[in-house]
Amino acid sequence: MSFAAFTTAFLAVVVSLAQPPAPASPDLRDLRWVRASVIALGPEAITLKLRDSEITLVRDAATEIVAADPATAVAIGATVEAHYLDRKGDRRAIVLIEDPGPGDASKRPQMSVRGTTPRLKWGALSVTSGGKTRRGLSFEKKSRLIDREGRLLATGKDAILKTLAQDADLLVKYQQSGGLVVEGVDLGGNDNIVEIRLLR
Repeated sequence: MSFAAFTTAFLAVVVSLAQPPAPASPDLRDLRWVRASVIALGPEAITLKLRDSEITLVRDAATEIVAADPATAVAIGATVEAHYLDRKGDRRAIVLIEDPGPGDASKRPQMSVRGTTPRLKWGALSVTSGGKTRRGLSFEKKSRLIDREGRLLATGKDAILKTLAQDADLLVKYQQSGGLVVEGVDLGGNDNIVEIRLLR
């Protein structure tokens, strides 16, 4: 190897080592979501009106907008479904869905998870986000699978599992059922899937 080639290779290694590591994907296994109307809008925040309260979310270029025209989707007066991270009061919008369909404004936040399906099992759904996996999401007869625009694709475990592909990119809304208590010991409840929205 010539001296010039060696120098070039050496500099390439030094430059690559000097680069900061790529940021890790955020862990989106524990999101909250609300259906609300937009009452205030700024370049870095959005304020939503729930049934009996208000909530302000930070938003940035990483916030995903699900709409026919993302550039104009979020406006004052619009109804949105907002999925967000809540870390010690720091609420950051992850997904904003324009015109989520008929329904009342949320009274309180519900639970969701954003990620991909690493594997499909017959009894439950797993979702991977930020290198970690959220397991044990249970299907119900009323669990729904919809596409990105909200069109119904399947209802119930059997139909959903026949339609859903492994490694699908999705957003899952779920509810916790009450736990079984045996001799004073809470054995825990189920996380029941309400709706799966395919994002990709």
